[in-house]
Amino acid sequence: MKVLSIHTQRWWMSVLCTALPLTVFSQVTPEELANNIGYSVPVSPAFELLPGKPSEVTSLVTPKDIMASVPTFISKDRVKTGVAADIRPFSYLVKASLSEYQGKAKWKQALWRTVLAIGTAADPTTKNDAFLSAGLRTSIIDKGDPRANKAYTDSLSSAYARGLASLPPPTLGMTLEQAAQRAAQVNKKGMISADSVRKLFNKNSWNKFRLDMGVAFMARAINGSYRSDSLKGDRWGVWIATGIPLGENAQFNVTGKATHSIRPTTEQSETSRYVAGGRFRIFMNNNLAFSVEAAQLWANYSKSTSLNETWTHFAAIAELNVPALGGWLTLAYGGDSAHRSHTESTFAFSYAVTTNRIFTK
Repeated sequence: MKVLSIHTQRWWMSVLCTALPLTVFSQVTPEELANNIGYSVPVSPAFELLPGKPSEVTSLVTPKDIMASVPTFISKDRVKTGVAADIRPFSYLVKASLSEYQGKAKWKQALWRTVLAIGTAADPTTKNDAFLSAGLRTSIIDKGDPRANKAYTDSLSSAYARGLASLPPPTLGMTLEQAAQRAAQVNKKGMISADSVRKLFNKNSWNKFRLDMGVAFMARAINGSYRSDSLKGDRWGVWIATGIPLGENAQFNVTGKATHSIRPTTEQSETSRYVAGGRFRIFMNNNLAFSVEAAQLWANYSKSTSLNETWTHFAAIAELNVPALGGWLTLAYGGDSAHRSHTESTFAFSYAVTTNRIFTK
């Protein structure tokens, strides 16, 4: 997110402080406050458990791709680190045509949407050990699935056909170069025509009802070995989230997630963390949006129950487009309630003046 000039920010800060002379402002920005709690299932649950999320992920489609990628993960009986891949494990088991996919067998849609992720990372605390993580993410219900929407796929085909029809027909005397140029024009024209249909679909389906779930398990590879006697369970996690439409311009999200450490490193290590929360977002128009969210967090420790703690997260954010500033003015109130490991946590106001918005549909 690009931030406006320091001079502009200081001017706005002076205006805000003049208007609210007794208000305590937080060091946490509205963007950090809004992203403090995730209200959806992670795109790749397996990578959430790794100490460092992979920056490059290979997409594997066919069984041949999977077999060819094995040397990428393993070298001389050792796990290579910093490797990640996404696989659709059931896409070949659910060999459904588009018409069958759009039929009544909803379980086929859920299986096709399921993604398996596998990733590795070096253990930053132990020189020779590595982490191997695997996880599944699936949309059990997705009313905004474009592939399952027959009206959308038909409109997409029609739009592409209209794009082709707008071009003059080919001539018999065309050279190979002219034919290649026309083929490029055909593809470009069809894509431009279809793109307008995609944008309209995304605008109308951004908050359709969906129910997502993710699970992941991470093992420690002692000395980097992938042999069964060297793999020790380290951590697991589970996520579930839903998005509920409230009219055309609002959405309510509910989420729950849990992570559990199987092998705590010290007697004071956190063994598990649970989060339950909800968020309401509404886009009044293209220039004004509001978000209100709240979550409860529980942290448990390995040996002493006296270390267990609970705290509350809350955030209310308003985002307004101000053309005179050339960007967005964002005002927020919230934070975390104080707890043992963060005794200075508090609820406070924060603000930002930025060129890009925080909330998008």
